[in-house]
Amino acid sequence: AGELQVSVLLFAAGLTDRSGHPTVPDLLALKQLPAALPEASCEFRLWCQMMPLEWSDTVPCRQQAQVLDLRRRKSGSRCQTKFCTRCQQLASMHKVTLRWLRLRKEAAEQEAAMKAATMPLVVNIRYEKRIAPIVLPRDRDEQKVSVGAALVSFSFRLCAAQRWQRCAACRRLQCCETHFKELQEILYPAVVPPGTCTLQLWQGLSQLDAEEDLEGILQCRTVTALVAKVNPKSPQCAGMECQRCKLLADADPSTAAFRRRRHFWRWKRGAFLLRFGKSSGTSPLVEFLRTCPELVFHMLV
Repeated sequence: AGELQVSVLLFAAGLTDRSGHPTVPDLLALKQLPAALPEASCEFRLWCQMMPLEWSDTVPCRQQAQVLDLRRRKSGSRCQTKFCTRCQQLASMHKVTLRWLRLRKEAAEQEAAMKAATMPLVVNIRYEKRIAPIVLPRDRDEQKVSVGAALVSFSFRLCAAQRWQRCAACRRLQCCETHFKELQEILYPAVVPPGTCTLQLWQGLSQLDAEEDLEGILQCRTVTALVAKVNPKSPQCAGMECQRCKLLADADPSTAAFRRRRHFWRWKRGAFLLRFGKSSGTSPLVEFLRTCPELVFHMLV
């Protein structure tokens, strides 16, 4: 009875022809029918003479032609429009509406997966009775967040808290856009604070490797707060030229992009003069760009 009721409702709404084939594209049906059925379809019921038929009932077959009535319920719960579970239950009884339900479910799963892949990962790192909430963007190429990126972000907060003690955000190990940008300029070319390579992240009794996927670790385990420690057996950091700190800096997408941008700026004046200096000779513009301050050059070129 439920399949017959859906067939009648679809034909009456102009969504199928007499043979039961859809007359509208699937994309248009998904857009116009949130529950894969016309609105308030669950409020109708088929009647055989004086007996109402439930959706799971079998339509009685007789040798003579019989007339069934489709009537709206006078009492009972009303349709919940977009989120009506009764309409979805009724739609699952017909092959056309069942396919629309599956397509809608697949589209919703793809949208949720794309949204989850672009949303940043939030992790709490505890250090000496203080907790630093850190928001980590995902790598566009690999769509993951490494433990090394969390180490770099935490090291920035720790260094900013020691340098700007009067700033409330820095003192609480929170994100401070003003001081973080200034700190990156100060710490170039390593970009990360000295001693970042000596930090470790622990979850419970297990130490996390810098190249591990942080999201996968947090999903497999119940504890979401990590603990930052200084490795006493780690070799001494070489400061601004520490190669281990530079490798950790490349693990964070924003820090790696800043390092590439500053590296390009460092050699931009030489490349510009090598290309245009020969053709322009000793023109006043070339001489000005050759001797102007670095900031002026980057603003003009």
